[in-house]
Amino acid sequence: MGIRPPSILFSILLSCILVIPFLCKLFFIEPFPAIIMPSGHGKIHINENIITQFKYQCLVYENEDSTEIELQTLFSGIPYHYFPNIIKNNIGFSKNSDSYSSNFYYMIMPWKKKTLKKLSELKKYYIKNVSRPVDSLKIKTFLVERSVLNGEIVQEELFSQKTFKLE
Repeated sequence: MGIRPPSILFSILLSCILVIPFLCKLFFIEPFPAIIMPSGHGKIHINENIITQFKYQCLVYENEDSTEIELQTLFSGIPYHYFPNIIKNNIGFSKNSDSYSSNFYYMIMPWKKKTLKKLSELKKYYIKNVSRPVDSLKIKTFLVERSVLNGEIVQEELFSQKTFKLE
């Protein structure tokens, strides 16, 4: 008695189980719990004993003075693994300085989802988290290459920097 091939019904069922979450992720949002392999900012790229990662630095400006703050302070109450995506999408501000990106505004302030709020409220959220007068924020992204063998930084270079006016 040999090995019997899977039935057509089993194949169709398996395809639905795998294709439906893929389409959801492609067009909407990734279902939870996910069965899709990790991708995007959560992956660590290893190439020839070198790990490539991003490092973020946040500077707060008041008049001419700048102070470095932790991202956990700026994004109070938001899990750390969301930071790269929020930074990539201009911390909730749209490219037009007179508006905001509603998806990230609601991610940062989910209790506000029922009502449409103004850009000034998003600015107030950041100023409240920093706990000091703020004119602008600058977020720098560094590309860091680290040796797998000894953990030392091989190379660190500025990848991008964005400035956001909060006055």
